[in-house]
Amino acid sequence: MSDFAIGDLIAKEKEFEAYVEAETKAFDERMKPYTEGIKVLKNTLLAMLQEQNLQNFKSYHGTAYQQTILSVKVDNKDAFLDFVVKQGKWDMLNVGAAKEPVQAFLDANAGVTPPGIKVDYITKCNIRS
Repeated sequence: MSDFAIGDLIAKEKEFEAYVEAETKAFDERMKPYTEGIKVLKNTLLAMLQEQNLQNFKSYHGTAYQQTILSVKVDNKDAFLDFVVKQGKWDMLNVGAAKEPVQAFLDANAGVTPPGIKVDYITKCNIRS
């Protein structure tokens, strides 16, 4: 492939990216009154449910109901880990691997992975200006 063809491909990709970005922005703007309206309607229904001390409203068009979702965040890692160890509450932990330290380990150990870790590489093409 010649440099000219490569340049054409890159230019076309940038053109498509710009078009998708512009159309996505325009779509989001067109949808904004509706997405905001959905929030207002749901918040109004939630307030009505709570005022009437009800769990749900049933109608011909559907059911509106309250749902409470638990959100958990560690805000003191040392205190939490100390609790888990002392109480034996190991089921409260979620184990994952942090990419940067694993990469550092791979670099320092000729690509050998730590035990229990599977490493995959994904190759993709990026374009910059």
